[in-house]
Amino acid sequence: MTRFFLTTAMATVLFGTQAQAELSVDDAWNTWKVQLASFGLRLEANQNHDGDALQIGEMRATLDFPLGAGKAYLSMNGPRFAPMEDGSVAVTFANAGLMSLGGDIQGEGSLALAFEIEGGGASGVMSGIPGDVVTKWSSDGITANLVDMADSSVQACDVSGMIRLGPMTSTVSTVMDKMHIIMTADSEWAGYDISYTASIPGL
Repeated sequence: MTRFFLTTAMATVLFGTQAQAELSVDDAWNTWKVQLASFGLRLEANQNHDGDALQIGEMRATLDFPLGAGKAYLSMNGPRFAPMEDGSVAVTFANAGLMSLGGDIQGEGSLALAFEIEGGGASGVMSGIPGDVVTKWSSDGITANLVDMADSSVQACDVSGMIRLGPMTSTVSTVMDKMHIIMTADSEWAGYDISYTASIPGL
């Protein structure tokens, strides 16, 4: 079990003070924001209400390193939150899309990777009440194909690669109040495969 701490102001802004009998799509998205913030991630995201559903467009999570040493980031298309009749919220991702990640280290240079994601139609169900949420995930597997890499510290090279994860199931419990957040997870991955090739001029 891992315990994370939030400031009172953050928890109040994201969750308010009123308990509800069920989750709304905004409650579900706010849970995500608190989860990411508890890891020190700064989130930027486009969001759009589509009827009763909430679609998250491109989202970017950034981690700033201490003492201005640099930062790391992950950018991808976000999920769709849709209400269910029993008061829970369905969470789905598109079956394909792009993902980029990278970072900048002060005095060391930068690295940027771009992936095409296939079979990323992972689905989840978030249930509970604001402040006490259980998310159950399942996926038949996700494949990430490396399509571009830029590294400022080395000369240009041709590189390709593939990472396949899954199938997977996961249950994540998130309990929080104005001062604390406790997240516990029980996940199972059937396996993974990694392959890559690289061609460096002059070698």
